[in-house]
Amino acid sequence: MGRRVREVRETRQEQEDRCGKNQEAGKRRRGAEEEPKIRRQKNTEEGKEEEERRRQKNTEEGKEEEERRAAEGRAKKRDREEESTRRSCCKGEREKHTEEEHR
Repeated sequence: MGRRVREVRETRQEQEDRCGKNQEAGKRRRGAEEEPKIRRQKNTEEGKEEEERRRQKNTEEGKEEEERRAAEGRAKKRDREEESTRRSCCKGEREKHTEEEHR
């Protein structure tokens, strides 16, 4: 039983050591990440201009996407209406009509 307690204590110590190493590594990483933040702060005007260009591009692409979706929606609606008309027209008849006869 004494050996098992010792093993548990050793593994806990190893875990604590690893945790301490991870914390130190994290501090080093954060220190390395602070330098680009400072650089970004220096370039705030350029950053604002870049963000504005990006936002404008996204807006234009968004409008195009919205227009495309609306056109698809109109096409689907038109197709459903045509199908409904065809079904109601051909309900009692055995022969199928062509598209020209429906219009």
